[in-house]
Amino acid sequence: MVMALVACASAPTPSPSPTPPPAGPATAPQPAGEPSATAPPAQAAPAEERATAEPTNAQPDVEALIQEGIAIIREMGSIMEGIVDEATARAAKPRLMELLRKKDAAMAGFAAVKDSVPADQRQAMKKKYEPELDEAMNKFFEQNKRVMQLPGVADVLRRMRPR
Repeated sequence: MVMALVACASAPTPSPSPTPPPAGPATAPQPAGEPSATAPPAQAAPAEERATAEPTNAQPDVEALIQEGIAIIREMGSIMEGIVDEATARAAKPRLMELLRKKDAAMAGFAAVKDSVPADQRQAMKKKYEPELDEAMNKFFEQNKRVMQLPGVADVLRRMRPR
């Protein structure tokens, strides 16, 4: 179920690691109160720090993807909990749509890396995260069932996915 979480739940596609800013000419100090046209160049971390701070592979952290997925599902459940009528459904719809987009991006990111995780690690992650995921999913589905029975709400929330 944990693997289904990320496959069904979410996590934003990890962004590439930031590249250090290019070294450039130093800018002259600006008089107090005047904005600088360009910010001073950022100082690079010492080589030893960079070596330990940057991952040696470009693989995203699969556990972080799972945790993000669980967080998205929890947030969706909490938002659904606050829907009591058509007006609150309309107010909640933009955030729910944003979370669905995040979930879809997370699923794509997870699908790209899930096969690289050894079976024993997948099993350990399943054991670790499945109870948390099941709780979040149950709350979401319970709330979804409830709000879809409220007058006018089903019509508001029915078309949440962009075509």
